[in-house]
Amino acid sequence: MRARSEQARAEAEVALQQERQARVAAQSLLEQERERYRELLARARGEVDAAQTELERARSRGPRIVRILARPHEPGESFEIQASENDTVGHIKATLARELKVSLDRLMLAVAGRELACDWSTIGDNGIVDRSPITFVLLSPSSPRVPTTPVQQPASGTDTP
Repeated sequence: MRARSEQARAEAEVALQQERQARVAAQSLLEQERERYRELLARARGEVDAAQTELERARSRGPRIVRILARPHEPGESFEIQASENDTVGHIKATLARELKVSLDRLMLAVAGRELACDWSTIGDNGIVDRSPITFVLLSPSSPRVPTTPVQQPASGTDTP
């Protein structure tokens, strides 16, 4: 009986030793995972800091100046307008109306056959970038929303410049 009890005690000690070893191995793995997490977190913080620095630099430079080539729908003189990418379509219309010496309500602007009807949207929102061409149409004075010559829409399925 005593031999069994000694054997049971020895087995219990072996099991306890194995459990301790497993616990030490688990703690080691946990510490490795924590270290890996700290490294990933530090790298992510560095990337966020770099992105914030770049954003602050971009904001400090202010909005970009873009040159827009305003072309008449009918044959006539083209104009280059300098504007900020944050300027509105209404600002571009006002600049062009001043240049053409016409009232603002007689102008319609279009980009790639699409009318720029929302005067408070920015040129950046409308995809207008440096050297973008826009088309202007002089509307009939008697009917402010009817062009003197209709704007031709590009054929579907064709690329527009």
